Amino acid sequence: MINIQNFSKLSKQLLDVTTPKKIDSNLKRYIDRIDAKSKPIFLNVEPREWSRLQCCDTNVEEMIKLKGGEIVFGHKIWYNKDLFAENELHAVWKDKEGKLIDITFNISGEKRILFIPDERITSIFRPDGSHKIRMVFKAKHQEWLNQLIEVEKLSPFKRPESMVDPNCCPTWKEYQAKTESEL
Repeated sequence: MINIQNFSKLSKQLLDVTTPKKIDSNLKRYIDRIDAKSKPIFLNVEPREWSRLQCCDTNVEEMIKLKGGEIVFGHKIWYNKDLFAENELHAVWKDKEGKLIDITFNISGEKRILFIPDERITSIFRPDGSHKIRMVFKAKHQEWLNQLIEVEKLSPFKRPESMVDPNCCPTWKEYQAKTESEL
């Protein structure tokens, strides 16, 4: 049974995630759990004006049409130091010289990401509808994680039909204009 009050309080604390600054011992344990053959790498986020929020795969497909290159799927790592790590399946662009570039901006404003290329991944959606692999670093938070997974099973992450429409999410240019007008 989910204790809504405790779940809500802990969720606010634990879901405050960011890109890790470095790979510490907790993060190394988490990365080992993912079991990808590639090593994690820090990538700069370099959105194009037309890049759309939450549309990494379609952004990369558009970039390939414009500049060539290829799509690389993998794991974007998010981190709450000493408490929690998670990833989301993600796609980045590999240019003709072999450089990996994240062309999809983050609503959090992250300027770089920790990315693990993973040749086993062929989509940003897992067949079971889940979207993330998570791990808490302290046993006392495991109950919260189990509750979060149960809540998410009620509504697995799927790309909404509206996201098939290229205008569903703001472009980088639109997002910057909106953000600047709110300052």
